[in-house]
Amino acid sequence: METLAKGLSEHKFKVTVLTSSTRELISADADIGDHSNSDIKIIRAWNPFSRRSGLFNKLMEFATFFLHIVVGGLLVRKIDVIFVTSSPPLTSLPIAVLAWIKRARVVYNVQDLFPESVVASGLMSRTGVFFKIFSHLETWCYALADLVIAIDESFAEHVLARRSNSRITIIPNWVDTHAMVELSNIENKFLPMLSRPGAFIVLYAGNLGYLQNLDLLLDAANLLKEKKDILFLFVGNGNQRMALVDRVQKEGLSNCMFINFQPYEMLAHVYSACDIGVVPMLPGAGTSSIPSKTWNYLACNKPVIACVDDNSPYARLIRESRSGKVVSPREPGELVKAILEFYGSEPLRKGCGVAGRNYVVDHLSQGVAVDRYAYEIQNLLAWKVDSPMVDQGYREAGEADIPDIVQIHQAAFPGYFMTLMGTTFLERYYRLVLGFPGKVFWVKQGADGLEGFASGFLNPSLFYQEMQKQRLNLFASIFMRICTHPWLIPRLLASNAQARRYSKSRELGVCELSSIGVSPARSGQGIGKGLVKAFIKATEGKANSIILTTDAEGNDSVNAFYRSLGFAIEGTFMRSKGRRMNKYRLSLDKNIVNPQ
Repeated sequence: METLAKGLSEHKFKVTVLTSSTRELISADADIGDHSNSDIKIIRAWNPFSRRSGLFNKLMEFATFFLHIVVGGLLVRKIDVIFVTSSPPLTSLPIAVLAWIKRARVVYNVQDLFPESVVASGLMSRTGVFFKIFSHLETWCYALADLVIAIDESFAEHVLARRSNSRITIIPNWVDTHAMVELSNIENKFLPMLSRPGAFIVLYAGNLGYLQNLDLLLDAANLLKEKKDILFLFVGNGNQRMALVDRVQKEGLSNCMFINFQPYEMLAHVYSACDIGVVPMLPGAGTSSIPSKTWNYLACNKPVIACVDDNSPYARLIRESRSGKVVSPREPGELVKAILEFYGSEPLRKGCGVAGRNYVVDHLSQGVAVDRYAYEIQNLLAWKVDSPMVDQGYREAGEADIPDIVQIHQAAFPGYFMTLMGTTFLERYYRLVLGFPGKVFWVKQGADGLEGFASGFLNPSLFYQEMQKQRLNLFASIFMRICTHPWLIPRLLASNAQARRYSKSRELGVCELSSIGVSPARSGQGIGKGLVKAFIKATEGKANSIILTTDAEGNDSVNAFYRSLGFAIEGTFMRSKGRRMNKYRLSLDKNIVNPQ
């Protein structure tokens, strides 16, 4: 957050930080870096429950923090954007009140998944009533945000599964690759603090809390206590530190050492001091959290052992970067085996270290990430919320419009597959679109009734997943037609296979314009162009681009129509029976269409 605040100020943002802390830090007048940056202001309030152990104190700390930031925010003269992270959880609920009062936008940064992270800690059951309540509240947090920024693709998919029309982008956490570099033993200022020269150091650096599987490390230390030259080093503080120290003393684990948190300027020295880093996570926690401390290990050329579930996003990142090993969070024996492999092979340590350093330089550099945050916030501020073209008869579709939409579809697309499926099927299909949370569905209202419609959906893979769930209902609507027209069965099977393929797409941040129809009686009057412009305007700020497909052959006027509106051909593909299709895309970052 310190780096982000500084980076945003360099992009000409004026940043106010609202936070709370212990009385000691406030009295010390702790600040972000030096005091010379006039574009960063800090409002810090005393929180009497800060850094106290116990669930009650933690809940009271959150409640007091919520009160502080709302009251503190009211005292800030002008706010354009409020940036809030997912930790502490549900912070965006009180923030929404402040945003409403200040007429500000809300950016919600998803660093972990709540309440899944609490389930992983063992403090909550997934089948309990509290999990359901907090899940609904977290979904509300996504709904209240004008922009959601997730740190991983799997986190973004989780958000979209909760609320499919969330405006979302993915910006991984970063590391300062200039400050975090490997230091030699001679220039390392941290090593002399250890008084264990020549030891093979297994490092855990970070919070010593409930969500860290630190007993697993002590289990491994116990199994390796006869290896006198292997040192398990814990650098950090937290509400579990005393319990860990007590266990070490009771079991006589002389191969364990605890050192307090170190200042930022010492971080590169701390990470450079180890031979391997260990990130122990509770079973299930890897699906709801990605520890950013990992990137510090990798930036300092140190391999990592990730104690995490094998199918988690975090495990995937370790494998993709080739920076270490993934072991079970339940088996200390696996951790011991991995430690011994690194202990016995310097080439293995160096190979993983170099691969990890290359990965963070190529993918997780600080400058690129901060620039993306600045761009997304600037883009959010430029987005104007309005109702496009309402005064010209363009409006959002409603339930009462479905019969007219079906009639227009049948008249505009005679002989097409969906038309051949019959009226009942079309009605159920368009009701499915209308009920989809990420729908973009507009109609043109004329003096004598509807004159056209344009329908589509944000994050189309989620819509096609919903279609798969509703396939029995949709099939029931066409059962009799299939019985009387069996020649349609191959086309039905091909269409269903296509929907399954689309449901597995991982492309996020797009909107599909799936269908547009104009009454033949109103053809040539610019209604189709008006509908597409209204569709584009309604999608701005919710997606990065709009995609659509249309026939490539015998369809020159339609292809020219989409090109005139700024759509560009992205590719051509073959559909069933040799039908060649063009895929078009309109980038909303570069092509803002003003329907007025």
